[in-house]
Amino acid sequence: MTVKDISARAKAGFLSFKGKYFSAEPYTEDEDLSKRLVKCFVVLALVLGILIVLISPPFTMPDENAHYINICRIIDGDLFPRVEDNMVGSWITVDQNGYLGAFYGKYDGVNGQKFSFWELYFQEYLSFENDQSVFYATRLSTINPLAYIIPSIGGGLVQNVFGINNPSTIVMGAKLASLAFYVVLIAIAIKTTPVLKRTMLLVALMPMSIYQGASISYDAILIPSAILLFALAMKLFFSPEDYVISIKDIVCVCITCAFLFTTKIAYAPLIIFFLAISIKKFGGLKRFFICIGALAGVGVVFYLAPTIICSVISNGTANTQFAVLDEQKAFFMSNLGIIFPVFKNTIINSAGFWTTSFFGVLGNLDTPFPMIFVIAYYFVLYTTALTELSTIKGFNWKARLLSVAGPIIFFVGTIISMYLAWTPLVAEVGGNYSTGTQGRYFIPVVLFCMMLVANPLLCRFKHINKVLQVETNVVCFVTLLYSILCALILVLRFWV
Repeated sequence: MTVKDISARAKAGFLSFKGKYFSAEPYTEDEDLSKRLVKCFVVLALVLGILIVLISPPFTMPDENAHYINICRIIDGDLFPRVEDNMVGSWITVDQNGYLGAFYGKYDGVNGQKFSFWELYFQEYLSFENDQSVFYATRLSTINPLAYIIPSIGGGLVQNVFGINNPSTIVMGAKLASLAFYVVLIAIAIKTTPVLKRTMLLVALMPMSIYQGASISYDAILIPSAILLFALAMKLFFSPEDYVISIKDIVCVCITCAFLFTTKIAYAPLIIFFLAISIKKFGGLKRFFICIGALAGVGVVFYLAPTIICSVISNGTANTQFAVLDEQKAFFMSNLGIIFPVFKNTIINSAGFWTTSFFGVLGNLDTPFPMIFVIAYYFVLYTTALTELSTIKGFNWKARLLSVAGPIIFFVGTIISMYLAWTPLVAEVGGNYSTGTQGRYFIPVVLFCMMLVANPLLCRFKHINKVLQVETNVVCFVTLLYSILCALILVLRFWV
C-alpha cells in the first residue's frame, strides 16, 4: 500500500467520522429548553427565597444592621445621612432602634442567645407606636442611598400604604422587594443571553447568591444587575453583523449600569467588554461616542453625585477610631513595592475561604456547607460551563481579553481598597496581606471570566442537543436538591 493510498484512506475515514458526528450548521439554543430554564429558576428562586425570608432571623447577614438603619432612614423620607455631635449617622424611630437592639447579635455563634421561632414571630403582634426619633451613628451611613431604593420601596409600601409600623414586617417587605427584583432580572438575563444559560442558572441559584438575593443587602441588587449586564453584552456581541444597536438596547444597558453603579462602583470596569462589539453595530463612531456619553452620564447621576453629597455631609466628622486608615495609606504610598507580596499572600491565605464563601457561607459568615456538597456543586457548575463554552463560535481574542479585563481591574482594585480601608482595622498597619475580601464578591464577575475559554469544539456536534438536554435535566435537579439542602441547613442553624 502506497503512501498515497494510506493518505486517501485516512482522509476518507476522517470525512466519514465528520459526517457521522458533525453537521454543517452550528448549534443553536433550543427555545423550549431555554423557557424551561427560566421557569425552573423562577419557581425555585421564589420558593427558596421566600423560605429564606421566613427562616432567617433578623441581623444574621454581614452588615445587615447597617443596611437596616439606612433603609429605615430612607423609608422615613431622609435620603442622606445627618451629622449630630460631630458624628455621622441616621435618625430612626425609637421602635426601629428597639427592634435592632432586641435582635442584633442574638444569633451570632453556635451558643448565641436565641429566641425561639415562635418568640420571634410573636413580635409581629406587638404594638409599635413610638415614633420619637433617636440618632444612630455609623460610618456605613454614607453608603450610596440609591443602592437601597428597591428594598426601601418594599418597606415603604408596608409602612406607608398598608399602615403597618411593625419593624419586623417592614423588613420582611423590604426583603421580598429585593427578592422580586432579583428574580425578575435573572429571569430576563437567562432569556436574553445567547450563551451560558444553564451556567447562569447555577450561579444565580447558588446558596450564596440566592441568600443575598432575599436580603436587604445591596448585593440583592448588585448580583442580578451584573448578570443582566453580561446577558446584554453577549446578546449584542453575538447579534448578526447587520444588526444595529437600538435605542432600546442602549436604554436597557444604561438602566442596568445605573443599578450596578449605585451598589458598588468597583464593578464598573465590566462595561469594558462593550469595546469588543463592532462599531458597525452602533451605526458609526458618532453613535458609539453618544453611547459612551450616556454611560458616563449614568455614572455621574447614580454614583458620583450621591457620593459627593455624602462626602460633603460627613466631611470633618469625628473619625479618631479610624486614624489607622491614614497611617495605612501613608505606609502604602511610601512602600508601593509591597503590592506584590500583598497580592501573593492574600491569594495564598484567602483561597480556601474564597472557594467556600463564593458557593455559600450563610448567616453572618458562620454557617458553611459540608465540603462534599461544595465540591459536588462546583463539579456540576464547571462541567456545565465547559460544555456550554464549547458551543460558542466567533468569540475572538479581543473579546476574550476584554471579558477578563474588567474582572482583573475589579480584583486588583478590591484587594488594594480592602488593604487600605479594612485591613488596618483588624490587623497591624503595614502588613503584607489584605483581608476582608469575600468569595461572594466574585459572583458578579464569574460569567465574564468564563468567556476566556470559549471555543467552537462542539458547536457542530450532531448530538450536542441531546447532551445539553441531559445537562438541563441535571441542572434543574441539582438546583432543586440544593434549594432543599439550603433551607434545611438554615432551619438547623437557627431553630434547632
